[in-house]
Amino acid sequence: MLTLTTDVINIAFAIILVFLNGFFVAAEFALVKIRPSRFDAQLEKNRPFAATARWLTQRMDASLSACQLGITKASLGLGWIGEPAIAHLPRPLLLAAGVTSEIWMHGIAFAVAFTSITAAHLVFNEQAPKIYALRQPE
Repeated sequence: MLTLTTDVINIAFAIILVFLNGFFVAAEFALVKIRPSRFDAQLEKNRPFAATARWLTQRMDASLSACQLGITKASLGLGWIGEPAIAHLPRPLLLAAGVTSEIWMHGIAFAVAFTSITAAHLVFNEQAPKIYALRQPE
């Protein structure tokens, strides 16, 4: 039971890191894309965080550095927690398929974990947030 609970917590934490990374990527691209003239219209409409967004764009160097720090930390955290969270999950399937060599099990499990984390990272941490932020920077 402890293993199942630990697995669920680790996978949940990995998912949180995926979305946290995506947030920082979207923020970075939105800061670069948004036109400063749009802030007045957003402020007149009382849009949430419009004043914060203007403040961030007035400090672009520091804001982009903070976004990049968030991206880097979330990416490193995802690699740190994600691989162990996923790597042992294929083990029962491999045993059922007749794979008993620890070397093969570890190699296949690592490949599955690395591939799935990389795919999630590319789709949810890079492409989707960039496209969204470029299309909807406000």
